Amino acid sequence: MKKTLLFILCLAGMTSLSNATVTTIDCSTVTWNTSVKNEISGSAEGFDISAVKNNGQTPPTYNTSAKDVRIYAKGSITITSTSGKPITNIAFGISTAGKKRLASCTAEPGTVTVKGDPDFTCEWSGSSASVTITVGDKADFGTDSGKAGQLDFTSITITTNDEAAGQVAQPTITPGSSYILGESTEVTLECSTDGAKIYYTTDGSEPSESATLYNGPFPVSETCTVKAIAIKEGLTNSSIAEATYSVPENVANIAEYMSTAKENTAYKITGPVTVVYQNDINLYIQDESGSLLVYGDAVGEYKEGDVITGLIGEYGVYQDITQMLPLYAPDAVSGTPAEPVTMNISEITTADVYKYIKLSEAVFKEDATFETGKTTNGIVVSGDKEMTIRNSFRVIDGTFEASKKWDIIGFVSVYQGTPQIYPISITESTLDGVKAATTDDNITIYSSNGKIYVNAIGGEKIELFNITGQKVAEKVAVSGINVLDAVYDITLVKVGSKVVKVVK
Repeated sequence: MKKTLLFILCLAGMTSLSNATVTTIDCSTVTWNTSVKNEISGSAEGFDISAVKNNGQTPPTYNTSAKDVRIYAKGSITITSTSGKPITNIAFGISTAGKKRLASCTAEPGTVTVKGDPDFTCEWSGSSASVTITVGDKADFGTDSGKAGQLDFTSITITTNDEAAGQVAQPTITPGSSYILGESTEVTLECSTDGAKIYYTTDGSEPSESATLYNGPFPVSETCTVKAIAIKEGLTNSSIAEATYSVPENVANIAEYMSTAKENTAYKITGPVTVVYQNDINLYIQDESGSLLVYGDAVGEYKEGDVITGLIGEYGVYQDITQMLPLYAPDAVSGTPAEPVTMNISEITTADVYKYIKLSEAVFKEDATFETGKTTNGIVVSGDKEMTIRNSFRVIDGTFEASKKWDIIGFVSVYQGTPQIYPISITESTLDGVKAATTDDNITIYSSNGKIYVNAIGGEKIELFNITGQKVAEKVAVSGINVLDAVYDITLVKVGSKVVKVVK
């Protein structure tokens, strides 16, 4: 689905030179339509302008307070002259925020020059009716250099060559350079000059009238470079547009990905992986070889236990630990939810990153209070060993006393080289579930031989949940003993408003 962002661009100034027109666009007068994520686009005063997230983590946006457009690492902006006049220069007016994390940029075609303190400029030069500028991964200039790169600007000044008014507009290739996801990628060519014919090649050679005539979208399934030219009698041929499509590298499993992944490369995990847990843009997966965090909003929603085969993503890194930035995930098939591995904090190392674990009978160093929606820390201890429990998913709520023992279910993370736990469940440790647990309403719940027994009042609703809070069964109680299957090693049993943890 296309995202439409209507730029109503105000011309702060337009200057005509002998053979050129200089147009300055003030971004503070833009009217926004943001109905679709990850892309902004619009047309005004003879220019089509679009900004996209690409494979980055943050979509482009307009900041209403700072009155600047912000394009984040790996995002890009494309500016096209609808008249076909070649653009020869683009200068961005870097905003105050932009002077903190200004990144080096690349362009297709042409050259981008970026300067830091004291000038803080980003300027493109070349000759093309359409220009795409891509923001680098890291900030090379500014007070926050070294962090994720940005290009933030309050204005765009565009210079066009009037002598080339008789030239056919450069074709646009959709999608632009990208990875081939799934079986193939469908490529569409367009030209804004009425009556122009488009010719293209897929082997990287220069197109001409002897190349393939474009008659409609075509698929590409192998690594290739598409080049296109638009031709119309009586006009100068367009400049050549090009886009490169790459097939992701295959890796057999998570362990191979973790050991071989490198920057600016996409990978396809050919083997099946199991969804362990999903929280917003955090997707934890595992297979027999290891565990991995897939971080980003390019995948859909999954259930615990879902099995995905053919997951595609690009190398990402956080706190010097490899993760995956998702590009494509095929449909999943249902499977069995994973069970956590029971560990002691003295056993956990950075090699266990992303592992789904359980701390059994953990003790907090001091009372720890967590609140839904807030990221706070607690500390658990075992002998002289300490470990941070960080409410990163913001799903834990309550105060957990240091005088009690707690079962903590979650994922190993790493911060500044030190392991910590992101919890998804904290419950008070109980006796072996084969022994009865009684609520203050005298409802007795226990397990034996793979069954859960609930002595309840008729009409009460009995609900069973796994340790991540997913409901797995329910029934209306009859008076007396009710029997349910104990599917999991640990089950949370809710009767009315009371919840008891039962161990299989």
